[in-house]
Amino acid sequence: MSSDKKPPTERSPAKRVELLLQACRDIQYRQPDEAIEFARQAQRVAKAAGLREREIHAMRMVGLCLYAKHDFAAANAVFVRTLPLYRKLGDASGTSRALQNMGLALKGLGRYVEALAAFRQAETILRKQNDEAILTQVLLNIGSTYAVLDQNSDSLKAYVESLTIADRRDDHLMRAMAIGNIAEVYVNIGDDEKAIEWSRRSLELHRVNRDMMGVGLTLCNLGRVFRAMGQLDTALAYYTESLAVLSELHDRDGKARSMLYLSQLYFDRRAYVQATEFAQEAMEIFVSLQDIDREVDCLITLADAASKRKRGAEALALMKTAVVRAKKSDNYSLHINIERVLAEIAIQAKQQTAAIRHLKAAITLAEKHEVFRAASVA
Repeated sequence: MSSDKKPPTERSPAKRVELLLQACRDIQYRQPDEAIEFARQAQRVAKAAGLREREIHAMRMVGLCLYAKHDFAAANAVFVRTLPLYRKLGDASGTSRALQNMGLALKGLGRYVEALAAFRQAETILRKQNDEAILTQVLLNIGSTYAVLDQNSDSLKAYVESLTIADRRDDHLMRAMAIGNIAEVYVNIGDDEKAIEWSRRSLELHRVNRDMMGVGLTLCNLGRVFRAMGQLDTALAYYTESLAVLSELHDRDGKARSMLYLSQLYFDRRAYVQATEFAQEAMEIFVSLQDIDREVDCLITLADAASKRKRGAEALALMKTAVVRAKKSDNYSLHINIERVLAEIAIQAKQQTAAIRHLKAAITLAEKHEVFRAASVA
């Protein structure tokens, strides 16, 4: 029985598309510009061959490469374009992935409320599909977004469910990540005993998995706990080890986080020159990564240090920059912290009326957005 259908070969459009996409994946985080070209070639080949689903997927890969470049706005624009295309095809899996990608890009832009909505839509689809492998990742994203919004009970709920699924699937990597994120919730709410317990569990698992990035970030969390407990020498040891691990990995984001925490620790020790040096170097990295929230955290630390060194004009200039940058983020804890520092600068300048105005603004923000952990610092 004869057939007009030809068997697939390496020169078939479908195979060429897959080879180009694999080439894109292989280098997307190391050479994102070159990876974009591979994805665009795949998109052109798929379009010419009428492979619509592959064409949309290649388009989304362009967005993922832009995300790898930390060009979150451009990446989000691509993901937004792919979403109705996946829906038109009736591709639920593609739709959920586009929504998840949108959520990540929106987080990068500081638009956490919108990011949470995108993740929640992806979650609904994944539950209907019973796709637990991707659901665990989305639940971690949901939890981390709730954490930024200071909704710690919702954050913990998402992390615990992710851990439950990871345990059921015997997924060692996701288990370690979920446990580490649970630890971070306890760090945020000030439950030091549980924070240490869960962090040490996470650290042990990351070491078994040989996930050195997980090791470095967990060491950072342990440093945060001991700093909060006032055990600054122990915190310094953890932060220093974290910085060494993440520097060796050439993880600029992780390295900058460790440096930011070190700057805050040196601030606690009244070593304001060292605090300034670490915060300045960390900020330069965060600016290059377009991490608005952590850039503002660095500006706040720099302003705090300047204020303590009786450099009021410098501190105020730094905070004016922080106010402008923070307008791009709906991390309300950050906005409250800005008002706190502005109040302290005003108090130092004996401007009591201005200080009261900033403190009232912090309280109003806390009540409106239910961000009471940050407000207690104000």
